[in-house]
Amino acid sequence: ASSAYCTVDGTRLNFLYPEGALAPADTENVIVTAVQGEEMASDTMSVSIKRLGEDLALGIIPDQDVLEDEEYSLDIAPYILKAHDI
Repeated sequence: ASSAYCTVDGTRLNFLYPEGALAPADTENVIVTAVQGEEMASDTMSVSIKRLGEDLALGIIPDQDVLEDEEYSLDIAPYILKAHDI
């Protein structure tokens, strides 16, 4: 992946954007490339960074498994917590 804020673990992409990492932009386009033997495929995805503020926290989001060639969307609303709920 082409992002300085992404690490690759096998087929898993892990993103961590520190506070103010992309200021003033809130979106990063990331090129993802998969290689298997001599075959290669790549695509670009857009990652939108939402600032949580001081009174919000993000709970543990479990690992996600996705199918290739299938669009996947994860609703993180259940994992957004008020700091006083932690």
